[in-house]
Amino acid sequence: MEDLKNIIKIVGCLVGGLLFFYFYFFILPSRNEDIDKDVLDNCLPLQYDFKVMSFYSDRYYNFEGRTKEGRVVRYKLPRNWSLENVCTEGDSIHKLAGEKELYLIKTDTVIKLALKVHGEGI
Repeated sequence: MEDLKNIIKIVGCLVGGLLFFYFYFFILPSRNEDIDKDVLDNCLPLQYDFKVMSFYSDRYYNFEGRTKEGRVVRYKLPRNWSLENVCTEGDSIHKLAGEKELYLIKTDTVIKLALKVHGEGI
């Protein structure tokens, strides 16, 4: 009888371990398709057209800028565009709603930045 209880405990531990393994590796993590869809849903409808007056970066790229109409605006751009060490004060940022590209317009060049997830373009 004591042996049967020990066997049931061992089998129970193995089944519990398998359930934990299945949940941890297959149910819990987000799938890449879900992450791509979330980024597209959040970033595609946004539209930007402003000249950069000041900016800083933390979890987002935070910009203060001026539109063509002269309004002062503040934007939080997601870090899905690689603006690190590219953007300076006086540059213009332009993006149409529905596009995956963001255009950084400098005085002498235009830089086209693609929307990225985990360092890869969508």
